[in-house]
Amino acid sequence: MALFALGGGLSFYEGVAHLRHPEPIEQPVWNYAVLAVAFLAEGASWFIALKALRKARKDGESYFRAFRRSKDPSVYIVLAEDSAALVGIVAAAAGVWLSVTFDKPYFDGLASMVIGAVLIAVAAMLVHETRSLIMGEAADPEVVASVRRIAMEEEAVAGAAHLLAMHLAPDQVLLTRELRVRPGVPAERIFSTVGRVEARIRAAHPQIGRIFVEAEAFRRGDPQALPQTAG
Repeated sequence: MALFALGGGLSFYEGVAHLRHPEPIEQPVWNYAVLAVAFLAEGASWFIALKALRKARKDGESYFRAFRRSKDPSVYIVLAEDSAALVGIVAAAAGVWLSVTFDKPYFDGLASMVIGAVLIAVAAMLVHETRSLIMGEAADPEVVASVRRIAMEEEAVAGAAHLLAMHLAPDQVLLTRELRVRPGVPAERIFSTVGRVEARIRAAHPQIGRIFVEAEAFRRGDPQALPQTAG
């Protein structure tokens, strides 16, 4: 991310300097050759990263949504870097072509500024995406809703509260939750219910590696328990 930010800043600075002191491009064929090789290399890397993202994408889910949902830095950072590189290469090629075609060297400077802006924007996006993982990002809301639904399907469960799910790694989630058990349920049934809930959660969401469940009896006349019955 620091590389992106520094590279973007330097590219923007070079663009401004080129606008102030434009220099004509003497042999654009070398520019095109270097950009073509770079485009092929970055394109191959981008395609591999896209295939990895496609494997993690759910049915009917957009690529942008899958990108935002992905918790694997090796996928979304590479995809973001390669996408920025391809956009930058296209901008650079357009700048060279416009500079040569219209004999206006400042187009090359504008292209450098565009590349700098793209790199800085990608750096900011990566900071936003990775900061939450470093600090402990909550699990996907769909996973949380599914876990709540699994618990509420048990007859002995009257409510579920204090559900917390946090990513410890891209494919590892820590889950803690509190179950409110209906009055009169014997202890043996409470233990079996908790075990069954844990087993169903692990079967539905293998990424949830650690589950901590606290079962609390639902007492009649307890005002704190009434809201929990809504699930």
